[in-house]
Amino acid sequence: MHESIAALQKLMRQWAERLDQMEYEEMQQFQTKRNRLMADIQQTEFSEQDIAKHREAVKEILSYDEAILAKMTQLKEEAGKELVKLNAAKQRKLVYEGYGEYSGAFFDKKK
Repeated sequence: MHESIAALQKLMRQWAERLDQMEYEEMQQFQTKRNRLMADIQQTEFSEQDIAKHREAVKEILSYDEAILAKMTQLKEEAGKELVKLNAAKQRKLVYEGYGEYSGAFFDKKK
């Protein structure tokens, strides 16, 4: 088996096993490794025999995509919710601080 395909298959298995515990940074590291391996595989020319030999490994690799995409979507949604919370807190803070400089004051005249 081509070494990059074997490495990608191993990486995807590890990714799938740890998917529930992974945070964004770890997902990003796995994605970087995956992209490097995919680039290597895409640069390699395979014969028809090689393609047939690697077909099952590729199917297994692709089978993990749906679960990984779901996890990435979940992390994206969580990040979006946190951004909404931060923006709401920022808006509440601005209400109490006021906007801009204090430009003047009104005084009532004594009669």
